[in-house]
Amino acid sequence: MKELLIEEIAFTGRLIERVCYMNSSIRYKKIKKEEFDKLKRLFPSNEELWIRYRKEKFLQFDEHVIDVYVIEYQNAFIGEITVSYMSHSLQSETIPNKRVYLEAFRVEKAFQGKGLGQQLISYTIADLKERGFTEFTIGVEEENEAAKHIYFKLGFTEAIDKGHGNQYDSGDYTLYLYQSDTTDCIACSLSSPCKTIGERKGVRCRD
Repeated sequence: MKELLIEEIAFTGRLIERVCYMNSSIRYKKIKKEEFDKLKRLFPSNEELWIRYRKEKFLQFDEHVIDVYVIEYQNAFIGEITVSYMSHSLQSETIPNKRVYLEAFRVEKAFQGKGLGQQLISYTIADLKERGFTEFTIGVEEENEAAKHIYFKLGFTEAIDKGHGNQYDSGDYTLYLYQSDTTDCIACSLSSPCKTIGERKGVRCRD
């Protein structure tokens, strides 16, 4: 697997875009409602549950309370994460204009273990930070060591609440918080300031 690179583009000293890429076949992006059905391949094989989930997400798109970010490979979505701007079961999940909740994090099995999920979360957080958000929460079951390893690596180390799953993902979970810092380079998981356009530089992302 080729090493991922970060290209950072800034305008008048303010970072406006970060693009993580492996090659021309893989990219990370925020999708539109019209693209949502391409996520069905990542959803558990339960048609009735998918129809219910799809209807709920379409409504949330219309109400502008979610965004969905994906990993795209050869015109297919192989990974996803949903950003919720409104709390669900726990009030601590979000704070208007400050804190968002990350949920429905999935990567297709064949692409797991390659660092792509970590890069998707990093890309998502980088974009949200550019929009002014500084706090991010994510829920994880205590026994899910693989997911916890990724989240801890990205800064989700403070346990702030306990919750119970929903019809799509049942089970108890712990809510973890990541608070951004101006010295964080979350897009590449490195603790160093990002470069401006005058200092443009390829930075190798940890895989």
